[in-house]
Amino acid sequence: MRGQQANREELSLLLSQYHPTAVCIQETLLNSNKTAPFKNYSYYGIPAVENNSSLHGGVAVLIKKLYTSPAVTYQYWPAGHCSSGYLP
Repeated sequence: MRGQQANREELSLLLSQYHPTAVCIQETLLNSNKTAPFKNYSYYGIPAVENNSSLHGGVAVLIKKLYTSPAVTYQYWPAGHCSSGYLP
């Protein structure tokens, strides 16, 4: 999805029609001070990075609020550090 905000209406329609348990989104193009909450879903995301005044990347996971889990911590590995396909 190129730009979560640009496709918000379409994503909302898909969520209301199919009621998925979880949705993974790439290329959200949302910066660190902006999230995109959806009704009945918890939003977890890593912001896009700014390069030459434009945003690139960004990922998000939407999980239905019916499900709870303990907090999970993660470590971010910059591009190029996982060239073998496995996390260190």
